[in-house]
Amino acid sequence: MTYQIRESLFYRGREHSIRGMPLEGCETPLPAFEAMSSACWRGYIGTWEVNDSDDALYLIRLDVSDTQGDRDGLREMFPTNTGSVEATWYSGELSWESADQRTFLILYRGKLLLEQSVRWTTSVIETRLTRHVYRLFPSQEFGFLHAILGNPNDPGPRLIYADWLDDHGDERGQLLRRAVEQQKCASLHQRLTIPDHRHDIASGYVDPDEILWFWRWLAGVPGRTPEDRAYAELLEKSRRKNDTSEQGSK
Repeated sequence: MTYQIRESLFYRGREHSIRGMPLEGCETPLPAFEAMSSACWRGYIGTWEVNDSDDALYLIRLDVSDTQGDRDGLREMFPTNTGSVEATWYSGELSWESADQRTFLILYRGKLLLEQSVRWTTSVIETRLTRHVYRLFPSQEFGFLHAILGNPNDPGPRLIYADWLDDHGDERGQLLRRAVEQQKCASLHQRLTIPDHRHDIASGYVDPDEILWFWRWLAGVPGRTPEDRAYAELLEKSRRKNDTSEQGSK
């Protein structure tokens, strides 16, 4: 497969070539843009920005095939908007690599929850939680998450959080304890710096209703696998609970 041109993201005053396609999940239909080349079958190249003032993701430019030199892809897709468009539809992961580190941004409905950077050659991991985490988790859990991310390779805060979850009858405690066991063999730094030789653009999109996915990222729980029975059971219970709630509201 031909290497596909990545989207661009302005973050903290610098431009990055990102893994991820933030137009995924957008409720506005994508116009029938022609393929720009074999390196851009999707027919567009988006330019994005995370605004420092509100930690929100915006689409600021949409380049499309243009033989006449006067097409404005952003205006074609969002004709009623002027200027940039907040990406309230996007939830999931965006990432990029540089000479010395890999950086991840975790977003929920266009709002930045977490920034995490890991150095390729050292064990230095830098993280930043934003106030938007409060939209998903209560303040007590925010404190635990902040402690975990403050020292990602220390199992202590995770085990304390797991005890708290157990005391509240929350089965996420099992997942957290399992993560601590797994990370005895591989540190968070090792997990985040595994080389990725794929030549496609990872979509990065996550269903915003999949709150457990966001919790796993913030709590430093390794990505789920087909063998992750506890995760599958939690999802099933969540589905049954949602179905019961919907039936009760009818």
